[in-house]
Amino acid sequence: AGFADDVLAGRACFAGDDSGVCNSLYVDNLVHAIRLAIASPRADRETYLLGDETAPTWRELYRPFARALSVCVEDLPVVSYQPPHLSLAGSIDRVRSSRPVQGALMRLPARLRRGLGAFYAELSGIAENAAASASTLPAPSLEMTLLHGCRYRLPWRKAHEELDYSPVVPHDEAVRRTVGWLAFAGYPVNGAADATADRGG
Repeated sequence: AGFADDVLAGRACFAGDDSGVCNSLYVDNLVHAIRLAIASPRADRETYLLGDETAPTWRELYRPFARALSVCVEDLPVVSYQPPHLSLAGSIDRVRSSRPVQGALMRLPARLRRGLGAFYAELSGIAENAAASASTLPAPSLEMTLLHGCRYRLPWRKAHEELDYSPVVPHDEAVRRTVGWLAFAGYPVNGAADATADRGG
């Protein structure tokens, strides 16, 4: 639902990289693993990583859902994470309020200080306007950036060996069910779209 909401609002994007591995886990596969753990004495006080049969890239994962919402996933922007402390307004304010700058300002004539104050206000206004303009663009979080750039597939070998866990719902079926849920939940799913699976199209 979060991705669908972002697609419909024009906020959907990839953060820095769209080729990272998505360690997805369809809910029915999670429930299956929980049932296996409940029935297994080996699972007591153990921790297990779980996953689906495939680990698609984020673009591959999102493609069928975007297509179901009549959006081409290839048109979604790739945006870069920018830490808040690197913003222009924040940088200006930090420099101005630093002890060396404040000490130097106090030694200047009042007229010059007033002129610098006016210049600072003008510069701050420019920075705020730039930030307001940029706020309409997607701004990925650090977490999203790290997830979209992940190259590591989480291993669930322990769950397979100790619980006999294997995903019971394959990726294509999970996609089909999820698109069906989006339609059931009132999202404008394109009924004519072949969104049952990602076939790279």
